[in-house]
Parts: sequence; C-alpha cells; structure tokens
Amino acid sequence: MNVSAVIVPAEANIVAGGVTTFSLQLHNATDVGQVAILAAEGELASSTIIQTERLHLDPHERFDIPVTVAPPPSVSAGAHECRIKVIAGGQTLSAVAVVGVAAHNAFVARLEPVRARSSKCGRFEVVVENVGNMAVLVDLTARTGLPTHESLSSTGGLAAGSSLLAPPAAPAALLAPPTPVTAFIELALERVIVEPGATSRIKLGVTPVQTYWNGDPQTHPFVIDLTGDHGERVALDGVYEQIPRMRPWVGAALAGALGALLIWLLAWFFLMRPAIENIAVERASELDATQQAELERRVEEIQIAAEEASELPLGEPTDLRLSIAAAPGAEASDVFDFDRSGTGRTLSISDIIFQNPTGAVGTVEFLRDGEVLLQQEMANFRDLDFSLVAPFRVDSGSSIGLRVVCTSPGPATGECQVAATIVGFVDG
Repeated sequence: MNVSAVIVPAEANIVAGGVTTFSLQLHNATDVGQVAILAAEGELASSTIIQTERLHLDPHERFDIPVTVAPPPSVSAGAHECRIKVIAGGQTLSAVAVVGVAAHNAFVARLEPVRARSSKCGRFEVVVENVGNMAVLVDLTARTGLPTHESLSSTGGLAAGSSLLAPPAAPAALLAPPTPVTAFIELALERVIVEPGATSRIKLGVTPVQTYWNGDPQTHPFVIDLTGDHGERVALDGVYEQIPRMRPWVGAALAGALGALLIWLLAWFFLMRPAIENIAVERASELDATQQAELERRVEEIQIAAEEASELPLGEPTDLRLSIAAAPGAEASDVFDFDRSGTGRTLSISDIIFQNPTGAVGTVEFLRDGEVLLQQEMANFRDLDFSLVAPFRVDSGSSIGLRVVCTSPGPATGECQVAATIVGFVDG
C-alpha cells in the first residue's frame, strides 16, 4: 500500500453536544511524493471538521492532521463511526474511529401565551422541546384548586383531558354549599412522545361556563404539570382573563357615531348638497366644444397606450439547462440551436444561473452564435445568478452555448462539472 491512514485514538466517549479531537496519521511509504485528498463521510460527516482537505506528502513522510468531531445535542446515544476517506496514489482508503455518545434525557416546556384575554374562550399552547438525545415521554395534567375530572367521573362531569376551574372549595366540616364551577380547561393530549431535537405543541383551551355582557374582568388561573418518563417535572402557570362580551367603550362609541351621522346628514341636506349642485351646474355650462375635443383626444391616447401595453412582447415562459464535464486542461462546450425550422420566433433570456457544484477552477462562458456574452472565473462561485434588466435576444435559427476551460477539478472529482440554467420567454 502506497499511503496508509489511521485515526488515533481509535475511540472516544463524549456527552451529548460535546466535542472530541482525533489525529489522522498519514504515512507515505513510497519513494515519490503523493497528493492526498481527505473527506469526511458516514453518519458524522456533517459534524466532522478536518484541518485540511488536501496536502502533499514527501517520500516516506509521516504527517498528523487534527480532526474535530462535534455531534449535535440531538444525536442518538450509542456508538457512531467517524470515517475519513483518503484518496492518494491512485487508491482510496478509509480511516475509522468510534465516538461513543452518552445518553441524555432532558426537555423544556413553556406556555404560549402565559395570559390570554377573551370573552368566550382562552386559547393556549403547551410547547414541549426535547433537548436531549433520547425520546422522552411526557404526561400532562391540569392542576387547579378543585379535584380534576378523574375524581369527578362518578358524577358525569367532563370528557378526558378536561379539568374544572373554580375557587377553592370550603372545608367539608363547615357543610357549606359547593362553590359553583366557573370554567373548565381541556388539553388536546394528555401524553406525548417527543423525539430528540423535535418540538411538540399541545393545544389547550379554557372555556367559561357562562359569559356576561358587561362588568369587570374575571381571572381563571391554572397550572399545567408536565412529568417526564425519567422523573423530570415542570409546572407552567397560566391565566385566562375573561372579559365582558360588550366592551365598556361600545356604548359611548355608538352614541358618538350616531351623533356624528346626524350632524353629517344635516350638513349634507342644508349646506353641502345645494353648494355641490350649484357648482356642477356652473361647471357644466362652462364646458365648450374645444374642451370636449381635448377630452376626446386624451381618451384616444389613453386607449392606444392601453392597447400597446396589453401586448406582451416577451411571450410564453420557458427554461433549459446546459451542462458540461471537461477534463483537466481541456475545453468543452454544449450548444442549443433555437428554432431550427426558422418560424420567426424570438427567445428573450431574462435569467442565467451558473452552477459549479464541485468547486472546480477554470473559466465558463455563455455564448450566442459563438459570441461571448458572459464570462466568469469558476473559482469565484458555486452558484451565480444573473437577472438581466434588458433580456438577451436570440432570433430564430440562432444558437446559444456554454463553454468551459477546465484548469483544475474540484476535490475528489476528476472533471470540471459545470452547468447553466437559462430562463426566459418565447414569442410566436
């Protein structure tokens, strides 16, 4: 084997969201220099950072490259492979290390909003977010000063997921009549399973038993208890503020509106209407033949302009894609002949998107009938979008093309892979 690669140490253990560092040891066992291209692959590829992705090894040289692995907090617990692909001397090999991620159970919860105001129903959401790396089972219950629906099931009461809201009841020894129920809350779900990195939203509604037209707001506080399957507990406090169906300002607003309407009617019939009629009669008597002719001329100009504007010169939308794969040091092109039959159609190009997905180095050109319209160095972009204020015009029988001069392919590729997406309109 010309070049060998190994990761040291062979395994490491970290907590969820932690960071660990390895050393990739490369050895050139040949008598000639070798160029090594490195790339992370496998399940931890997106979380692996290699200090360099390309290097030259002298004959019999050994070189250590730092490799940092930082899995996200939501990565599952257990063993995961950190795999580095090495391409050198015409061969491809892999170096592997094992990253052990410890189990972590945790979730956070919040109530949105904490306080809601309404005359008929308060609407909330209980948001549960799994910030660990294992699925979590969460039980939700509503807690108030009175027993919940489970202890009231013998009397009929509420459906599953509901709880009564009422002021605290008097001690039984006092033989006081029970405090009337003022509202009830209802959870859409009483148990949820949240996967790592995911968020669950549970609808929550608080509905008063009775609504009222006027008076002071009434508050209905409640608590939502969340219990995780590993004993985690969270309590969320919320308040539903019930307000009257008729706002205090409605009566004054209606009286003001009626008064304003009455004043406007009096002013219209006794002041504004006679004045407007007199002005209209005077202006109509002043209109002569010259003014009428000028008006007709302007109307005609507007109609002509509207007819011209209604014609869309660009035509129907269309698009096409030109793609090239050129060898290093070579030139390649892709040509599209537009309207070969010569029917007289016109292609108006409004957008050109160059794509260099592999990061190749070279020059790309966009041509019309062999004439260069755009030229770009590929080292400067991966995706490059040209939106043309004045479209490129391609007449019937003409051609458009893409030409590439490949200087150096991208990492881990043997060719310069370049494409262009052309968007425009065809008339006729």
